Parts: sequence; structure tokens; C-alpha cells
Amino acid sequence: MSQTAPTTNPTLLLFKRLVRLSFLLTLLSAAWVAVVEIQDSSAAWWLIAGVLLLPLLAFSGKVWRSEPIGLIWLCFLLFLYFIKASVDFMVNPANIADASLGLTSVLLFTCILIFVRLNAKARKLQTAAEPI
Repeated sequence: MSQTAPTTNPTLLLFKRLVRLSFLLTLLSAAWVAVVEIQDSSAAWWLIAGVLLLPLLAFSGKVWRSEPIGLIWLCFLLFLYFIKASVDFMVNPANIADASLGLTSVLLFTCILIFVRLNAKARKLQTAAEPI
């Protein structure tokens, strides 16, 4: 049985799209932070880009398919991005890239939590409506 409820609920559809949009914004913010970090560092560019982007890209399939378990695991990863962005922004408040990464990770986290909750309610209603 699928863990995602049928998307007939307009609010569920809205948050499904918001999760995808905020994921793309978070990915773009992480790429922007990677570019800034590459310019400021003497380390290999592929190492910095890989460390910042690959964890998010690993969840792109889960986000696209709106799998609740994968989205919940993404929330744990988002804590790391938020902590990194917060610490870097406190050290250098002029760095807007870190502020955008922090804000987009909070936005994605919030959208995921609302989507998972609405999806659970829709699945519960769906199973209650099915004949035994």
C-alpha cells in the first residue's frame, strides 16, 4: 500500500507543490552557498560542492514522489543545513547566501511537516471510508 494518500484534497496538493518548490529553493540556496565557499576557500571545488549539494540531491527522488518517510528523513538533514547557515551568518552577517539557506531550510522543514500531517489525515480518512 502506498504511503501517500490520493491527491484529491486541494490543501494536500498545495503543500505537495510547496514542498517541491521550497526544495528547489533550498537546493539553489545551497548551490549559492557552495559558490561563495568555493571562492573563499583553497580546497577543491568538487569537494565543497559535493559536501553541500549531494546530501540534498540524494533526497530529490523522495521529494518528487512525496514519500513521507523520505521527507521525514530530509527534515533531519535540514537541521544540519540550518545550523551551518546560522553559524556562518553569525560569523559574517554580510553573507546573504547563508541567510537564504537558513530561511529556505526552515521553509522546507515547515512545508514538509504540514504535508506529512495532512497526508496522514487523508490516509486515515481513506482507510476509514473503505469497506471492510
